[in-house]
Amino acid sequence: MKKLLLSMAMLAVGTAAFAQKPATGDFTVETQFGLNLGGPNGFTTPEIRARYFFADDMAARVRLNINSNSTSMVIDNGSTTDKQSGEINTSMFGFSIGIGAEKHLAGTEKLSPYFGAELMFSSMGDTLTDATGSKDGAAWTGKDDSYKTEGGGRTGFGLNLLFGADYYFTNSIYLGGEMGWGFMSNSTAAQTYTKKTAGAEAKGELSGEKSSFDLAMMNFPVAAVRFGVKF
Repeated sequence: MKKLLLSMAMLAVGTAAFAQKPATGDFTVETQFGLNLGGPNGFTTPEIRARYFFADDMAARVRLNINSNSTSMVIDNGSTTDKQSGEINTSMFGFSIGIGAEKHLAGTEKLSPYFGAELMFSSMGDTLTDATGSKDGAAWTGKDDSYKTEGGGRTGFGLNLLFGADYYFTNSIYLGGEMGWGFMSNSTAAQTYTKKTAGAEAKGELSGEKSSFDLAMMNFPVAAVRFGVKF
């Protein structure tokens, strides 16, 4: 058993010793986890990124991040003799996609530093609420009450200038880090609501249309740690 474990350890060390960086025609796929800086620590939604090396030191890249969330909560009037109930449903969906290129520097046999740029497009929906038994989408208010929101989605276009490095433990597995500076031009649609209170309907606006221009590190103060596989 000891000989087997020793042999496996020597094989792993030997494989790592001869790890090679990508060359022309190689393809990599990775997932990314972002660590928030300057605020509460936490991990962002994982994203997927793929790269194709059309030269030993040049790669085309595309990355995709999808955010989706939905909740459902049953509410009632709290009565034990004449119980009435409703439901509050919330949902959110959005995605962002980046397309760009990387220039890889000499580095070492295992370490591949690079810089690059990418164009970004994002479409992020606001959190939408659809409730029965509630006129505000937050708590029970009456059996004939309802509340629904629409709109509020945000679209954005931007550019990121980035730099990072990949370290290859084997010919196929690597860890990487990436940071960058970029901007996003965002446009947010108006969000409206429709509510019924004891059967009487009313409509209004929660927020109006607006636009913004954000200049920040990777759109937000975020550093990324990535795990990838080379094919």
